[in-house]
Amino acid sequence: MTDTQQTTKQPPLVLLHGLGQDAASWKPVIRHLPPDTELVAPELKEYLENSAHYEQLVFGLEQALSRVEQPADLAGLSLGAVLALNHALQHPDAVRSLILVAPQVKMPRALLKIQNAAFSLMPEKMFAETGLNRMQMKTLSTSMMDLDFSKQLKNLTCPVLILVGSKDRVNQKAARQLLSLVPQARLLILDGGHELNRDNPDQLAGMIRFFRRELLAHG
Repeated sequence: MTDTQQTTKQPPLVLLHGLGQDAASWKPVIRHLPPDTELVAPELKEYLENSAHYEQLVFGLEQALSRVEQPADLAGLSLGAVLALNHALQHPDAVRSLILVAPQVKMPRALLKIQNAAFSLMPEKMFAETGLNRMQMKTLSTSMMDLDFSKQLKNLTCPVLILVGSKDRVNQKAARQLLSLVPQARLLILDGGHELNRDNPDQLAGMIRFFRRELLAHG
């Protein structure tokens, strides 16, 4: 490989899905990415076979990303954004940039409690698509209630693109809080709701393409 080729090669793009989604949830976005993009889209439920706990997700992702060329670009939605941010804080040398869709700085305990109450009322069959049962979903949600990255964000040095849907009012506040705590971050509000990878995949992919091209151009 020539020096020119080395400087123009994009790093891998890791796509981390949200709670209640799976890796296939990124397919509408992937269709709009350059065909030569090196993609890694883990199935997060596979990391929860032994225990449906947040720390188990973190460990599983660490193991998976240790086999990926580094530094990589990490893009995550909701739960995936939390994991991406967590990984960048713990392994800064392994991450070139973060693309965080509907992220959180401090998990909203009250909202998670309401979510768990809703899980209790939902029929078990509604959890089939997630690959987790009701109890696993509640355990995972409960294990995340004390997450708070606010004091660690000063250590985040990589470029950060924050994206949130225009209808996702709940997460817009958290997105703006993250923007205020990370000087090198940028925030864009796209048309759509919480799941931008499903609601507006074309524009989401466009933002990812532009951000990665910009990073490559500025080396």
